[in-house]
Amino acid sequence: MPLFFVIFIDTLGYFIVLPVMIRIFMHGAGHLIPASTTLMHRDFLFSLVLALSPLAFILCSPVIGHLSDRFGRKKVLSYALVAATIGFALPIIGILTKSISWIFIGRAIAGASSSSQPIAQAGVTDFTTGKIRAFYLSMIGFSMTLGMVCGPLSGSYLSDSSLVHWFNITTPYWFALILSLLNIALILCFYSDTPQIKTHATHASLQQNTHKFIHLITQNKIWVLMLAFFFLEIAWSQYYQSSFLVLAQHFHYTANHISIFAAYVGLWMCV
Repeated sequence: MPLFFVIFIDTLGYFIVLPVMIRIFMHGAGHLIPASTTLMHRDFLFSLVLALSPLAFILCSPVIGHLSDRFGRKKVLSYALVAATIGFALPIIGILTKSISWIFIGRAIAGASSSSQPIAQAGVTDFTTGKIRAFYLSMIGFSMTLGMVCGPLSGSYLSDSSLVHWFNITTPYWFALILSLLNIALILCFYSDTPQIKTHATHASLQQNTHKFIHLITQNKIWVLMLAFFFLEIAWSQYYQSSFLVLAQHFHYTANHISIFAAYVGLWMCV
């Protein structure tokens, strides 16, 4: 359960801020960017803040994975969740102090911390075998897509002051921060590394692991599949993330409407 919650939180943490980013960059909520900012500049800032999280994930995943093999999954997961908590706290500071830089830094840290997601997935396979492993692997996908459904909806409505007077654009971050702290407690109390991980963890250097990875790709023609998957992901990401801008600018969708659209897409992926 704690591992599935890690996966859910990582996905939720990315999608819960989408409505908040739309309110900040498209509608000027919080007065973090000048009202005179051009639409092109707003689009650039919006795209940049969305790109920071997956970019940090890509850069940090090999390092986090290596540390997990060396020091154990539980310890690395715990530190990653602490980083996620910081990643949710910094944008709150940025909003309260009218400093957009903290939002960008927070997104980068949150993206780096989401590198714990593959570790959690590997942790699930450590405790399962046979047919039950296939079931738990499917639950990994369910946890990820459930975050795609709950994230946009909770981010939208928790930042809507017309529903509850004390809701504002910091509320989704507070909500995600509390969930992250809860996840840390669950990991510390209910998760333990398998004996195999503790006793047989590899102590190969990061450079050696990188060399092995490159050798595996070049020798087994895996690069063809990886390249195909890369282009597939580019096409999907371009459609999915640009759809928010199209809906906001050309169809005049509000953040609430866009969150419903994002949740609708996530629901079909969940099914």
